[in-house]
Amino acid sequence: MSIRSLSGLLALSVLSAACSSTSASVEVAPELSAFDVATQQGEAYCMVIMRKGAAADHIDLNELGEITQAHLDFNAKMIEEGMLLVSGPVVAPRAERDMRSICILDTADTREAYARACTDPACETGMLRCEVLPFVCEDNLRAMPGMERGMRMERGVDQVYARPYVMVQMPSSAATDAVIELMGDAALFSGCCTGGEYEGMTFVACNARTVSDARDMMGTIVNHPEEFVYHPWISTQALKQMN
Repeated sequence: MSIRSLSGLLALSVLSAACSSTSASVEVAPELSAFDVATQQGEAYCMVIMRKGAAADHIDLNELGEITQAHLDFNAKMIEEGMLLVSGPVVAPRAERDMRSICILDTADTREAYARACTDPACETGMLRCEVLPFVCEDNLRAMPGMERGMRMERGVDQVYARPYVMVQMPSSAATDAVIELMGDAALFSGCCTGGEYEGMTFVACNARTVSDARDMMGTIVNHPEEFVYHPWISTQALKQMN
């Protein structure tokens, strides 16, 4: 049962209790949001989107290398602590020019997520800036094999620690739920943002290596795949084990 369906059933049960009572003094518990329900079930996370910061164009190459290494070390520590579950850079061709990475933290507390993400050296120096969004996921991301420390992109015959995927962004709706079902194993995980800039949007980690491949795949399911937003994204190879 999806989070949206569960939330609807919860609201219906509250309404039924109110309607069946003959006493005006009966107190009815307030309706819980989908995010509240997900939090109770352990399926609520925070999505962190990193964007190009105000100082990014004023950092020299030597400083850039140092900040980048500090950023990778910071992520490695978050992985070891179990806080960082999914992470990876957004690469060209970017749907949003200033978007640099998408990651998911194992907390439902947006204040905690923001406090942690903003201590990233890349944010402290102004190279990046972060946005934190409450994220309700249909899948148990904690059950995914842990992210590999020091992961790198595919290159030739090198051992693969990370590989390309595409994060597909679409409006949250019952129709979107149906599309995700039809994607089958190509949808590695999906979730909807319940606040922030992307409130009402669903993100689907698609098992495709290029935007063209992802768009072609979606074209076999919907009539207008160009209406979706496609974010080319590099992340841990463990994602392909979600299904």
